[in-house]
Amino acid sequence: MDQMDTTEARADRLRRAMRGRTQAWLAEEIGVATSSINGYLKGKIPQADVCLRMCDALAVDIRWYLDGNSPPGEKAQGERVVQVPFVDDATKALTFTTGLLDMFGVPYESLCCIGVQGTMMAPGVPKGSEVLATRSFSNIEDGKVYILQLGSGFVLRRLRVRGDGGLVAVCDNPAVQNDLPDEIVHEDVAAVALWSGHSP
Repeated sequence: MDQMDTTEARADRLRRAMRGRTQAWLAEEIGVATSSINGYLKGKIPQADVCLRMCDALAVDIRWYLDGNSPPGEKAQGERVVQVPFVDDATKALTFTTGLLDMFGVPYESLCCIGVQGTMMAPGVPKGSEVLATRSFSNIEDGKVYILQLGSGFVLRRLRVRGDGGLVAVCDNPAVQNDLPDEIVHEDVAAVALWSGHSP
């Protein structure tokens, strides 16, 4: 395979890994300029630290992104898959490979999913996204995205930790009004988001 084929193939793998998400979203996730993402989508290889952050954000194996190879042993034994149920509908589930899930270092049984119905968390998590989360977390961190259980329903929001330790749920979309109570209690926090993908 010549250099041009390799470059185009790498660019194609990145496009597939982005699953419809925007260059601006990925740029913000990994802390680079949108123009850098544009270069990567033409096959340019990011610096090592950026490459690792990008593969983490997209939940893909770095070896697959760089050269199309699977991690050692995957082809021989075949990769297992895990069905991860939705928090709001146990009859629905998303299928993930164990290779992808192992990157997060949490027990499979702690995992859950939620589908994003509205635009409250856009543009970072647009309407139609599917979010993978874990119930296995010890501390609530300022600025991270969580699944909250409010009454019988579940919502996805970013949490801010006040100086007094209180929690405030915020939405990322500046054009919408936050529809949640002024303060969230720790018991409302069901899971922390690990990864989101936009439905094709």
